[in-house]
Amino acid sequence: MIDLRLSLAEFYFEESYTLLRPIYNESVYFSNHLLLHSYMVSVKALQGKLEETLTLTKEAEDLLKQEFFEQNLDLGTKKQINHTLNLNKFYVYSHLKDFDSEEMQDLFEEVFTGSKTLYSNFLLMSEYLLNSNLEPAKLEELLNTNNFSINRVKHIISFVLLKRKEEDTGKQQLLERIEILRNRKKTDKTTFIENVFSDLLIAQQLYSLKQYGEIYSLLRKYEYNLDRIEVLELRVFMEAFIQVGAYKTGNPLGTALQYMAIKKCRQYGFSRLENKLLDYLNMQGKDTFNMISKNGY
Repeated sequence: MIDLRLSLAEFYFEESYTLLRPIYNESVYFSNHLLLHSYMVSVKALQGKLEETLTLTKEAEDLLKQEFFEQNLDLGTKKQINHTLNLNKFYVYSHLKDFDSEEMQDLFEEVFTGSKTLYSNFLLMSEYLLNSNLEPAKLEELLNTNNFSINRVKHIISFVLLKRKEEDTGKQQLLERIEILRNRKKTDKTTFIENVFSDLLIAQQLYSLKQYGEIYSLLRKYEYNLDRIEVLELRVFMEAFIQVGAYKTGNPLGTALQYMAIKKCRQYGFSRLENKLLDYLNMQGKDTFNMISKNGY
């Protein structure tokens, strides 16, 4: 699960869940049953099964309210399960078309508080940092926090903090963001998906710099490894951005392929990503119009 090898993780979780579910209230492993349930929620969410994720989240929350768990579950395990569920709720809610960040402030605060002491899935935490609009003081607080999960996303925190502090985004600011991501600390535990996530963020900054050739050079190594990106939204985004880079370096099919990626977003309900890709297409259209105008066609 840490590597986000979702199919294999789901298989083992389901095997364990099948064994524990009939006996959870007769076994010393009752807490594992609930932890498994919360991890299953993460697997489903990252695979793009958003409606199923909400159903499983509600089931987990109902289990936590059962008298058996109220009496027997230790506080630390309760906190971890709730934190995992809150991260998943943020991930799902922030993808919905009617998402209203003002209505989610309590959830934002709960995730922020839990993340300082509890385990957080790398991708879910990164999505929270990018899309929760945390104020700079809280980002600074996380930068000064020392736990395994936060240490893995400190380059994302620094990246977001720099964006929050900038009033205008010029070339220098974009280059500084890229440097933060390129100079991120890597260890032998850095996973494939962490590199994917950072490279996509770099690609977005390169797009703003109109350095399209560098986008394709950066991302082409993933072109024949897309099946390793099991986080559905991330794979769709990677496909689209490889196509952006290819189109901008001379592939005439790039725009059509981007529309296919947008169609996938609509199919899976990834409204936020759909809007982002439409923005990129709009920017490309303006660039083309400006080029035509400049050359007097």
